[in-house]
Amino acid sequence: MKWNRNPEIRKRVTRITAVILILASAVSLTAYFLRLPIPLFPKKTQQEEDRSLPVTPVRIERRDLEDSLETMGTVIPLEKATISSRINGRIVKIFVEEGDSVPKGKPLAALETHQLRLQLKSALAEMRSAEAACRLAREKHSRAGRDVEKHLKTIKKTEIDLRDRHSSYVNMKDILNKKEALFQVGGLSETELSTLKSNYISYLTRFLTARKDYEILKVGYRKKDLRSAGMEASRDKKKRDRQFQKLNTRLEAAEVEVSVNNYKRAVSAVDILKDTLREAVIRSPLTGIVASRGISLGEKVREDSNLFLVMDISKIYLLTDINEKQGCHILPGQEAVYTIDSYPDRSFRGKVRIVSPTLDTGTRTVGIRILSENPGRIVKPGMFARVRIIIRRIPRCLALPAGCLLDESGNTGHVFLIRKNSVYRQSLRIGKRMGDHYEILSGLKEGDLIASDNLKILKDGMKVVIK
Repeated sequence: MKWNRNPEIRKRVTRITAVILILASAVSLTAYFLRLPIPLFPKKTQQEEDRSLPVTPVRIERRDLEDSLETMGTVIPLEKATISSRINGRIVKIFVEEGDSVPKGKPLAALETHQLRLQLKSALAEMRSAEAACRLAREKHSRAGRDVEKHLKTIKKTEIDLRDRHSSYVNMKDILNKKEALFQVGGLSETELSTLKSNYISYLTRFLTARKDYEILKVGYRKKDLRSAGMEASRDKKKRDRQFQKLNTRLEAAEVEVSVNNYKRAVSAVDILKDTLREAVIRSPLTGIVASRGISLGEKVREDSNLFLVMDISKIYLLTDINEKQGCHILPGQEAVYTIDSYPDRSFRGKVRIVSPTLDTGTRTVGIRILSENPGRIVKPGMFARVRIIIRRIPRCLALPAGCLLDESGNTGHVFLIRKNSVYRQSLRIGKRMGDHYEILSGLKEGDLIASDNLKILKDGMKVVIK
């Protein structure tokens, strides 16, 4: 045959035959494998089955849990005083500079006092004059009292003398009447009768004179005089005499009152000037630090001019605002922990001192003041603080790290409990979350180990390797 002799044709036939054989082999292998059962998931080897998932265990322990509220606050001083001058004057001395520590009462500056000292000298002279006038008025009043006492005794003496003269007059009248009867019967001469009548008239005159003197002495010492002065006459003679003494020394008593008032006025003027002189030395009203000084030497100041600002920062307040929903949980006495940006590695403690009784209607917040010690005075007014107020503390309770909890729903959830290199899904009841932990109410006990990582791929009963 011709094609068998042609080498080119022979090579082409050989190639086609080889392709046909390859295709036939592929079809035969495909048919073979299609008849075999092929599994959907390959079976693991024994080595793969022995391999376990590594987990990090956490041991359940008792610890103190704290429910807290975080906020921002501003540092303000415990106390501050803007010190001003109460008098006008020129600054002649300055004793402190900004940043100086000052105890309460320390002089800060002094004003010129020359004019004040001259005024004080004059006021002292007026006070001494008023004091002398007061002594003189009291002496007059005392003398008037003694005069009244003498007058009362004179009245008593005159009253006795009046009764004596009245008795003598009555006796003389009786004698005269008897002698006139005797004269009528001729038992007495006319001359003797005339002498008796002259004696009678003499006794009568003395009696009338004594009565008139008594009436004159009684002016101002009568019961009607007391009533005219608005006083009810006492029935007791001693008390009534004291009333007469008061009545008849009213003028002197008024002079004493006026002089005493003048003396008190003079003393007040001296005291005012002395106080003004003391005010000329400006002193610190509290123990603290001079925060600012607003005057210079020789400067004239007016009343109420602000001269110094002194702050007490031995303790400080943290001023913060809490929204109304959280504010109802804040109570005086609750502890607070805060940090300052200037001291990032330090924390400070304080206590809630003041909770505002009113709500800011604009911001709907409650003002809180936290009192804190400030040793070394390192915390400065105006600094910002990150504050954590501890609302509630539960001591020594079983605590669960929040990252170990799965399927949280209300007060329930799940964890993976580690036992004998296996993990088991464990249900539990939990309390409120406090920081990074939950309070465990039931489901776990102290000392239990639970898984803290790879939680999404763990399964109940799975073998694990503890890291």
